[in-house]
Amino acid sequence: MSKKPKSMEFRLEIRLGLILIILLLAILDIAAHYTLYRIGQTVESRIREELTEAAVIISNWMTRLDKNELPAGLRKNIEEKYALGSTDIIRLDYEKIISIRDRLSLDSSFLEIDSTLKSSELTGLLGNRPVYRHQSGSDSYQLLFPTEHLGSKYIIILSKSSAILGPIENAMRILVFFGFLTAIVIVFVSIRLIHTVLYPFNRLKEEAEKSGHFDKNSEDEIGQLIGSYEEIIKDLRNKERELVALNRIVTQKAADLEVYNDYILKSINAGIITLDADRNISTINRAAGIILNIEISSVIGADYKYLVSGYPELNNLISQYFEIKHDIANQEIRIVPENDRELVLAVSISPLIDSSGDNIGCAIIINDQTEFIALLEELELNKRMATLGEMSAGLAHQLRNSTAAIVGFARLIEKKISDETSLKNIDFLTAEAMQAEALIARFLDYARPLKVLPEEFDLSDLINEIILSTNQRYPDIYISFESDSRDNISIKGDSLLLKQALTNLVDNACRSYDTGTGEIRIKHSQTADNNIIEIIDNGSGISKADKENIFTPFFSGSPSGSGLGLPLAQKIISIHKGYIDFRDNPDGGTIFSISLPKTIADPAPVDRLTAEYYQK
Repeated sequence: MSKKPKSMEFRLEIRLGLILIILLLAILDIAAHYTLYRIGQTVESRIREELTEAAVIISNWMTRLDKNELPAGLRKNIEEKYALGSTDIIRLDYEKIISIRDRLSLDSSFLEIDSTLKSSELTGLLGNRPVYRHQSGSDSYQLLFPTEHLGSKYIIILSKSSAILGPIENAMRILVFFGFLTAIVIVFVSIRLIHTVLYPFNRLKEEAEKSGHFDKNSEDEIGQLIGSYEEIIKDLRNKERELVALNRIVTQKAADLEVYNDYILKSINAGIITLDADRNISTINRAAGIILNIEISSVIGADYKYLVSGYPELNNLISQYFEIKHDIANQEIRIVPENDRELVLAVSISPLIDSSGDNIGCAIIINDQTEFIALLEELELNKRMATLGEMSAGLAHQLRNSTAAIVGFARLIEKKISDETSLKNIDFLTAEAMQAEALIARFLDYARPLKVLPEEFDLSDLINEIILSTNQRYPDIYISFESDSRDNISIKGDSLLLKQALTNLVDNACRSYDTGTGEIRIKHSQTADNNIIEIIDNGSGISKADKENIFTPFFSGSPSGSGLGLPLAQKIISIHKGYIDFRDNPDGGTIFSISLPKTIADPAPVDRLTAEYYQK
């Protein structure tokens, strides 16, 4: 006879154990029910004895007293002794006997004592047998005891309450119900438990067979299963070590990629800002911090409105994106950072989408187009200058011939007349012709392509020379110069051309005072690579309509101006690789700002534009 595998013994032990538990619980339930039943029977028997004893005493007293009623005091004593709830005596006359016998409706005297009484319950009284009434679950127990007195039949009705009889009966019913329910639950749970216990074992066995670590012919299936899973766990640990090593490599690569991306964000010139789904700032690169003149660490995690609070144009553009929920591409705006020149920005805003296609925020790309726009303007300016240059040679030749003829004839006429009035007119004509010659020279200075002859010089000396010469022309205007540098302001550039440009700007500031009196401040400061010169006046300022045209040749806000001073200054600053800009002075007037590099590359030598050049 072959020996059963240990797995079969294991299954059989589980089933037998569960059956034993079921039997034990069933025995406990039956024992509890029987105990309660016996207690209930004992309590009920005792109540019957007490009620019967009380009824016999009452019957004896009725015979002794020869009355069909008991005195109130005696009734009370009996009720207190036997803890009776009520004591009633009803005479059983012929009509009542007939109604009980024929099971008709009871007389009202019965119903007044207990409305639930029925004639069918009282038939035992006709045979002189006591009737015990008790509703299951009720605390009340009632005795209807027949007796005879003076040839008449009487019914003594006694009631007594028990505090434990009703609860015991209710507990028995509940115990029966829950015993039945428990039996069903136990059977169900046992079946499920057997399945729950054995199913994992069978699954483990199947998986072990699939993995090739289990011998199906082994008698000790449990031992074989444990051994197979020990091998599987060993393999898993080896795989875990491999995965940890691989994860370490992947994590390092991800960290390197994150650092690399961070380097890219920091290195590119375009400003990049990302907002999360709550419109808070997630990232901002160095270029964006420089463009917006902010400290990057102070705005990370803040609401985007905090970042753009000083730039209403950018704030409006971002708000527009959130309203239309559509990409914004290369929208041009202009901003003025605090204490800085106006910037022209191209702003693009697009959503950030994760791998599942959900919107997780937006990206704001800011390109500083200021220099590009300046180059376009300079290119446009050079085109205009090229056109003017083509015209200038012939125009200058014709105008110079005309003015030379005018001056020549004026000199001849001056020699032939002696009338004082006529001589004054001749002098006036000669002066106007010479002014025309000077205007032609300034026009040619502006129209002819200029090149710089650089040299090292002290910028403060140059500015002091300009102040000295300007004071000769405008003695009632006070001009001051201040610098944040205590040393000489060394700069490399064409001193003659820069003197002409700065003189034009200072002269323009002087002419902004309608009364001829006022104050002009020239301020100098330095950055790492540039010299910043500001010319500040409190004059009449520049009207909004004129601001777009002040660097346009021949445009002048003054009737006596040629319209070439500011364009020529802009051209000279531009060929020095600098820039010129202006803004309104908060105290009234205008502030012209010039930025010049501290040094420029040496160009090829060219002839300087001089008065002799125009006479060739």
